[in-house]
Amino acid sequence: PIVLLVAGTSLLMGSGSVVFTLLPTMQEKVGFPTWGFGLIAGSFFAASLVAQLALARHADRGRAPTLLVVAIGLALISLTWMAFAGSLLEITLARGIGGLATGCWGPAARATAIAHRPDQTARRLGYLATGDTSGLVIGPLVGAVLTANFGLEVAFGVFAAAVLGLIPVLFTSPLNEVSQDRAVLNGTPAKPLGPLALLKKRPVAQATVLAMALFLPIGFYETVWAKHVSNLGGSTTIIALSVALYGLPYMLVAPLGGRLGDRVGHARVALIGAAALAVVTFITGLPRNIWILLPIGVVEAMISAVAYPNALAAVSNACKREEQATGQGLAGAASIGAAGVMALLAGPLFDFGGPSLGFTATAALVAAGAFVAYRLDPVVFSRQPDASSAQGYRSSENVNVTDSPPAASA
Repeated sequence: PIVLLVAGTSLLMGSGSVVFTLLPTMQEKVGFPTWGFGLIAGSFFAASLVAQLALARHADRGRAPTLLVVAIGLALISLTWMAFAGSLLEITLARGIGGLATGCWGPAARATAIAHRPDQTARRLGYLATGDTSGLVIGPLVGAVLTANFGLEVAFGVFAAAVLGLIPVLFTSPLNEVSQDRAVLNGTPAKPLGPLALLKKRPVAQATVLAMALFLPIGFYETVWAKHVSNLGGSTTIIALSVALYGLPYMLVAPLGGRLGDRVGHARVALIGAAALAVVTFITGLPRNIWILLPIGVVEAMISAVAYPNALAAVSNACKREEQATGQGLAGAASIGAAGVMALLAGPLFDFGGPSLGFTATAALVAAGAFVAYRLDPVVFSRQPDASSAQGYRSSENVNVTDSPPAASA
């Protein structure tokens, strides 16, 4: 199932990110004002946030396969509607449905990927992060090529056909038996907590703050990176190259960073990564030479690739077995929310104080998040991982867990 989940994650993210490069073409076709770009992007993030908070818990109740199939259906509706949308309202609504699709898929996929293998939590989340990033990098490129040669409708149609191909694979894969093997308390399936109740648990709050701190710069980079590179003399090709230089190291390093966290401790790796990310983000605002800036972006990508999957793994460790998808939904929603707020602040910061102020403010927020996470419980960052206690969530007191041997469920 892990291969299917990575492929599905890549396709879902690719079908969502393809819109980024096609928006100017859609604006020319439909004729909406430039401020509509923000509305379209905001609808996606808002819908994904709501879906992760409201629907992720159903995966903990044995409905992970259902959520995955629903995500595919919503993505198909979104892509089809986008291809033929004739107004800003239609595009915005279609984009919002795409956000619901990723919000349904993400927590269910992460919870299913780590089921039965808590000793490989961060590694498997690293694989899914690779799927996310590959979709972000490849989707816009493929979409631009298809649109240039065959038109807007064909570009969306190709992605819709690729996503549709996941459905028969989903129905023939053993996802159901993985997702429904839940903790049982006195013979009754344990009732998972909701996201807000889960956030009251200090270890969950701590790991969620780390995830927010690590994901927050994405909102800033997505908003001003192209403008910053352009101001330094970079062409459209250089901007595309800079995106590739971010995505490729991320894809390669994320699984390796997961292995590191599984060995030395997820929270520890995530905290060190957040501190390093704050330093590198600050440094990114200093160069005025594009060829110095690009290697710094590669370093930033590698740090994020190591740290963010480990923050999600720390969330997993802090949750019980029957709370895994809810915890992942909470962390994902918090991450998207933080990036969304940063995206709103990025433009004014950049316009008012230039790259120095923008990158410094972003770095300060990352550092503040790391400090808050540390203060919530400093002890956890010195704690060695303990595979015998299943990284935190199998060791629930008085819980009888029925599970398959790791080798059989790999």
